[in-house]
Amino acid sequence: MLIYFLLPPFFNIRVMGIVNGNLTPVGPIFLARVDQEMVSCDTLVHHGQPLVLVSNELLAGQYQQNRYDAEKSIALAENEATNGVIVAQAAARSAQATALAAVANYSRSAAVYTSTIKLAAVQAVGPVAVTVAHDQLLQAQSEAKAAVATAKQMEFQVTQLKVAAKAKILTAQEQLKVQFSQQNSVYHRPLLAPVGGELLDCHAHLGEVVAAGDTLFKIFQPGKAYVTAFVPPNMVSQLREHATAYINISGMGEIPATVTSIQPEITKLPKLLTRYFWEQPQWTQYRLVRITFDNLSPSQRRRLLFGERVHVQISLESWGKRMMEDL
Repeated sequence: MLIYFLLPPFFNIRVMGIVNGNLTPVGPIFLARVDQEMVSCDTLVHHGQPLVLVSNELLAGQYQQNRYDAEKSIALAENEATNGVIVAQAAARSAQATALAAVANYSRSAAVYTSTIKLAAVQAVGPVAVTVAHDQLLQAQSEAKAAVATAKQMEFQVTQLKVAAKAKILTAQEQLKVQFSQQNSVYHRPLLAPVGGELLDCHAHLGEVVAAGDTLFKIFQPGKAYVTAFVPPNMVSQLREHATAYINISGMGEIPATVTSIQPEITKLPKLLTRYFWEQPQWTQYRLVRITFDNLSPSQRRRLLFGERVHVQISLESWGKRMMEDL
């Protein structure tokens, strides 16, 4: 243990790094023409802010035709409702009149039959007259029942026709709303920022036609920024996750940070960080180390720039401490 205390517990390495982060792409979901640019590149935008207006005239024309068809369907449905109901109501009134006449005839036949029975009782008429009156009564009763049933059916049909006509009109009106919405969605449609941050890599040019899914902008979120440090492979073995680091950013001084991950693959040094001929990408090998900032203030976060060069200082454990931990 005495040896451990006499050995220096830490020493530092200094490497280069760049401010990094996930870039959120923004682009149209359909073939579109850029109608109006509403923001400038390399500026801060907030969530939901319109970035550019785009249109698709072909789709807009198709949706407009669909809108005309929907308007025509509404007119036809309303006409069918008006005329169809009028015709059905007239037929129902006629059936009701027929039913009333049949019921009245049944009432008369019942009265005649009753009178005939009384006359037959005093032998004023014979059995044949009673039979004829009874047959007429049965026929009038059957006709009255049929006429009443027909009248009720016609009234029910009028009610059904009204309900069906109303449903048809509502369906056509909903379709019209859909076509309006679709037409508006592809004509002078604003592309909104899905997140807040710095607008980068802008490719929106007035009048240019872009394919569906093409990226017009990328948004860098300073609040989720981190640093990618490039560490020589021979030093990585001395590095530990959660190690203390300091990021030296121009105009901000040294910012405390923490090593969060060490990537397993070998990569070349980006051109942004090369200063000497022997540092050309094809001649260099480095390991990527991800470092996150500790407790940056909102104002400091806003000053972070994507791809900015920074100096990184990482605390490495001494071989003495590692040796003692392995014992």
